[in-house]
Amino acid sequence: AILAGRGLRCAKCNQLGATLRCCEVSCTRAYHFACLLPSGEDDSGGIFQENGKTYCPEHETSSNPRLRLRDGPATTVERKLVVMKLT
Repeated sequence: AILAGRGLRCAKCNQLGATLRCCEVSCTRAYHFACLLPSGEDDSGGIFQENGKTYCPEHETSSNPRLRLRDGPATTVERKLVVMKLT
């Protein structure tokens, strides 16, 4: 996804590096993860589903309401971190 995103412009900020594409077949929009998140009262953001599919705001009706993540995607990463002290 990272390599493919190098040449994709984000539909919201117009910068290169967009890695999330709308799953509507006819849609060519791509977004950065942060740009697809809701950013305020007037911006509902995109749709994130449990199965990993994303939809742009324009194709919200194409998504499956039963699979939508109610609180949006997790924006934190939980993983073990090993710290080694070099002597």
